[in-house]
Amino acid sequence: MNTFFDVIIVGGGLGGLATGIQLAMNGLQVAVFEKKKYPFHKVCGEYLSLEAYDFLCSLGVTLSAGRFPRIQRLRLTAPSGFAIESPLPLGAIGVSRYYLDAELAQIARRAGVYLMEGKRVLQIEQQAQKVVVHTACGRWQSTVAVLAHGKYPPAGAERKRSEGKAQYVGIKYHIPAGAVLPHTIELHTFKGGYLGSSHVEDGKACLCYLVTQRRLKSNSLAALESAIMKENPQIEKLLSAKGPGKATTISQITLGRRTLWQNRLFAVGDSAGVIAPLCGNGMSMALHASLLLAQALNGFFRGEHSLTEAGLRYEKEWQKLFALRMRAGSLLQPLLSLPVLTEIAIRSIGKSRLLPALIRKTHGRAIPAFVPSTQTP
Repeated sequence: MNTFFDVIIVGGGLGGLATGIQLAMNGLQVAVFEKKKYPFHKVCGEYLSLEAYDFLCSLGVTLSAGRFPRIQRLRLTAPSGFAIESPLPLGAIGVSRYYLDAELAQIARRAGVYLMEGKRVLQIEQQAQKVVVHTACGRWQSTVAVLAHGKYPPAGAERKRSEGKAQYVGIKYHIPAGAVLPHTIELHTFKGGYLGSSHVEDGKACLCYLVTQRRLKSNSLAALESAIMKENPQIEKLLSAKGPGKATTISQITLGRRTLWQNRLFAVGDSAGVIAPLCGNGMSMALHASLLLAQALNGFFRGEHSLTEAGLRYEKEWQKLFALRMRAGSLLQPLLSLPVLTEIAIRSIGKSRLLPALIRKTHGRAIPAFVPSTQTP
């Protein structure tokens, strides 16, 4: 079995799989290591801006309008329940990560990606001319490694987090679609967090909320949710609809940008930076970043520029597209710790009719469709 690849990708989420598919379609030898087995649930708002639609279709993903609901409006509420609404200029699709990640995994296999499911990467070791990836079942080597592990890095991949020290917990359920307004993403604020809901496929809706880890430490999950239901009247009907289903959770979330590349290691998706959910669109950001990274690495393997130049190009384009969104998130997120400020801010946005402008700032242009290179590396 081959144990040396051009690129090893650590993590099989949206960013990792999309990067692997593009590199493999361009003729590179790619391996992806994912600690879980598809399909599986992930904590995510499951709101996919239509800016990513053409790109995903170009990779081979099927997102038929009959199955995947279209989202056309945003409804934002203050802790009192006061609501403001706005159309979404581009619109979005409701699609679960349970479906989308598994679909991309199948496409990756067909593209020639060596996909290792149920294999946790224990350590990453950078050497002068290669990267060595250690797992419980052996060692693999590559010229370059892509970190797409999300929020929890393996040993050897820890990188300084440049923004924010507050930690959050993310919690997600799927609830009956009837509990949520059709064609609408709802964002409801409460002390220290927010709750979002919108339709996904197969008659379900995603209910996902983010809260400071400090609040969960002093409460059980049931007690926390009971308290949240009292902090915004719009939330009670949503949490009441979740039934006995088990929550999908993730803890120790730190918002902000991380190191994008260092020597032979490159980061994509949440490994590159975690945006505040109120600025949204993390799924589209991960996919767009995968295109930027694949282009930079493809140029390196074709001898068009050095590895350092690939890193510089990737960082420049990433900053151009996402730096403003990340800064906006770092300014907006602290407001949630003070319900009075949140109330004032949302009422002010409603009176000034600034909501459409804020939506445009947190959404980007359409991601270009991927076109495989015809040149042999």
